[in-house]
Amino acid sequence: MSGPRWPVALASPEGGGDRNALACDHGGSQGSLDETARRLTHEEFAVGRQLASEGHRVVAMTEWPWLGPMADLEVCGRPVEVKSFLALPERPGG
Repeated sequence: MSGPRWPVALASPEGGGDRNALACDHGGSQGSLDETARRLTHEEFAVGRQLASEGHRVVAMTEWPWLGPMADLEVCGRPVEVKSFLALPERPGG
């Protein structure tokens, strides 16, 4: 992947941030990134694009503000939250 890289972490709503938790059987298929439900932020897009390049099926999750915090992405059927370690003023576009 080319372009800027932002410090981010993956976290599961069930807890933990182990990247190996995303181990799934891709069956040799090419990954994909679907933003049909909503446009991703730059950080979410960078993570989603990286995961798709690794063969994962990545889907942007719809935001439902009245339901509280939800996952940003669904990766191979699993909810994934993208977190940034940068302060708001340090984030691109912030």
